Amino acid sequence: MQTAPPGWLPGPGTKPEAVIREARRRQRRRWLATGAALVMVVAGAAVVIAGSGGGSRLRPPGRHATAAPKPAPSAMSGLPMPPGSGVRLLLTGRRPAWFWTATRRTEPIKGLPWDRAGYGFIRVVGGWSAQPYTAGPGCLPTCAGPRLPNYFIADGSRRAARIGPGFGVSASSGSGAVWLVTFRRSAANIGVTQARARQVTTAGRPAGPRFRLPAGYLIQRAVGGDLLLAPVDQGPGAVRYKLWDPGTRRVAGTFRDVIAAGPRQIAWPACVSCPVHVLDLATGTTATIPVPRGTWANNDGTFSSDGRFLAFLLSAGAAEQFGVQARIAVIDTVSRRLLAVPGTTLSGAVAQRLSFGWQASGHRLIAVLPRPGPTIQVASWQPGAAHLLVATARIPRGTSAVLGEYG
Repeated sequence: MQTAPPGWLPGPGTKPEAVIREARRRQRRRWLATGAALVMVVAGAAVVIAGSGGGSRLRPPGRHATAAPKPAPSAMSGLPMPPGSGVRLLLTGRRPAWFWTATRRTEPIKGLPWDRAGYGFIRVVGGWSAQPYTAGPGCLPTCAGPRLPNYFIADGSRRAARIGPGFGVSASSGSGAVWLVTFRRSAANIGVTQARARQVTTAGRPAGPRFRLPAGYLIQRAVGGDLLLAPVDQGPGAVRYKLWDPGTRRVAGTFRDVIAAGPRQIAWPACVSCPVHVLDLATGTTATIPVPRGTWANNDGTFSSDGRFLAFLLSAGAAEQFGVQARIAVIDTVSRRLLAVPGTTLSGAVAQRLSFGWQASGHRLIAVLPRPGPTIQVASWQPGAAHLLVATARIPRGTSAVLGEYG
């Protein structure tokens, strides 16, 4: 998860979510640079993310909680994962595969050709889309590049279905379909050119008309009947997302610094001491959940499949975008409580390598932390559990686990 230089734009193998991800990193550094004094004054608030307790509600620090936080751990902690209760992980690499942590068995996904550069994944409803990281032309990083093949892998499926060629794929708001984004010319500058988008089935058949997106915008994902758009060129200041109706071409709403989006929900903003707002488009209601002073919701949040739980990194301290410390936090959108996931407190540098996501159905949160060599630390947790369940596994060299919204 390295930071790209200013003015970075995605190449043909880069997904729209990568644009969003990089913008959040750059934006967060600007927040921290301008608000460093505030963060240093409340540095004691960082201890709130270092505490233990099984999914207990995060609370602001007490009156005397002013001591500097202790050095954060470099690994997750908890109880050993019971035998036979391992998890299945999707591995990316030159030949993507499913991996079972309990048996250490690996099974390649059929239908995905071997690719020297490997594959990138995007979470969609009911599974994953995949696109090879094929080398692009010399006009990178500002041009669209040639259309690349896209595939769909249903949750747990051992075979990929070809969706069709394009610039990239984004999630629709329902199962069985995705949004396929294309550019008319491979040399088109994606920062100023209108992309074309069409909803297609996961088997690649057209499922609706083709639309032209506003120039300089890409789809993060569909939310309800609208599309959440993110600007390609994201300069100083807050990143403004548009909730856009493709039929009428009207903007239904704007959101600053989105944390996560699901089939019907949007969470925002990612800024120091800002409460998290979660809008449910199905009900039209917005939940506001405060975070401890001096902390902030980090990037790449992810909703559970039913939208009840939102998981994200909660950071504290003034050391770059991930802070001095970070841990996984979960918002229960029904009770509107902020829960701390026990055993996930890490140093900011280590947290950059942490990935996490919800199982396809249910409320089981899976987290993976790469360790030296081909070893990973795998953890699982369900809201209300007092402990994290942790195991260590060895995965094939050149692979990495795919969790959350991308991989």
